[in-house]
Amino acid sequence: MIRLTLQTGDTVRIFAILTTHLGDLSPVMAQARDLLLRSVRENFAQGGRPSWRPRRPPRQGTPLGGVSSRLVNSITSTTTPTSVTLTSSLPYSAIQQYGGTVHLPAMVAAPHRAFRFVTADNTVVFTKRVRAHSVTIPARPYLVAQPEDERELVRLTERHLGQSVETAR
Repeated sequence: MIRLTLQTGDTVRIFAILTTHLGDLSPVMAQARDLLLRSVRENFAQGGRPSWRPRRPPRQGTPLGGVSSRLVNSITSTTTPTSVTLTSSLPYSAIQQYGGTVHLPAMVAAPHRAFRFVTADNTVVFTKRVRAHSVTIPARPYLVAQPEDERELVRLTERHLGQSVETAR
């Protein structure tokens, strides 16, 4: 499981100030959750922000930057009076976020079945056996808050306070 934790200096400092003055920021956290979920979905729609390295070759039927919609739909959120947590419990969610090498064992297809692969030059290959091998998956960070998200989080908080965050100190 992986989590998005937004811990930039300004954001952490501002929320620390606010929680000492206000305590329960549940309404702000609910809005922050919605904002961050939209932002993460937009990361998929744009193929990463910043752009992910493209799949080679692109998978048919995966318009979300080459990552399956299963991953997008697996993202859940939890809010507390002072935090928002986004998570995915899919087994491959962490390797998509951070990248890494996966070691695959040798495999033999079931009777009357075959493995299907698409090569770099888009040739379709069917085979009954696959040797043990390693695959390096590039990082495609999708749980990434954008600078404009941080600015919007400050605006949400200011609206909740009825004053500028700077004057709440």
